[in-house]
Amino acid sequence: MMKHFQAIILAAAFSAVLAGNETTTRTTTTTVVTTWTVTAATMTKLTTTTTTMTYRNMTGVVRKVAGKMTVAVSDPSAILNNADAKKAFESAMATQVAAAAGNGISASNVNVTVSAGSSRRLQAGGGLTVSYEITVPSTVSDASQVVTTISGRSADYLKTAVTMAVSTAAQTVTSLSSLTVSSVAQTAPTVTETNTTPSPSPSPAPTPSPTPSSSGNVDGVKPAAMMHAMSSVCAALGMIVTVMN
Repeated sequence: MMKHFQAIILAAAFSAVLAGNETTTRTTTTTVVTTWTVTAATMTKLTTTTTTMTYRNMTGVVRKVAGKMTVAVSDPSAILNNADAKKAFESAMATQVAAAAGNGISASNVNVTVSAGSSRRLQAGGGLTVSYEITVPSTVSDASQVVTTISGRSADYLKTAVTMAVSTAAQTVTSLSSLTVSSVAQTAPTVTETNTTPSPSPSPAPTPSPTPSSSGNVDGVKPAAMMHAMSSVCAALGMIVTVMN
């Protein structure tokens, strides 16, 4: 009977020891892994998010000079009703507008559009409206210099420029060879500036890192339960020693 009782006590003690060992192993492993994970995550986020700033582009300010001329010609339809003639005349006028603008402006900086205009203010012939837009390159320090130069061109200068454009276009479209220019009047050009530099995009807000539990629990096991298990082991060991004596 005594041996049977001792066997029961030893089995209970061994089970309690195993339970205690399992709890201790899980607690130690969890504590180490949890502490390292929290510390590493916090350090990584602080280092990454405090030094990030994103810019989309830095193109600066785009400056443009726009104006138009009202031109009286002998036959406006010779240009307006012929796509090839219109294209050739617009290209030739881009070269003439660049020359009138001076200040290092080239034909590649000029865009010209020709449309039908009114002839009521002109001395003779039909009307054409020659609209132009100049993209001022960065090599020109002050876009207003371009406006001043064009505005200072006389009517005779502009008439000669348009006549030369017609002659140049006639080399491609021969039907324009008979077209004559009687007068040219210009509208004062204006300057527009557009700032294309964007504001910097804000850095993303850091994601809060997880904080360790303040309850003292480790892997779901409360300290009180751990103490109770250890007390049970000690009591069982004490009973074993008493029986053996």
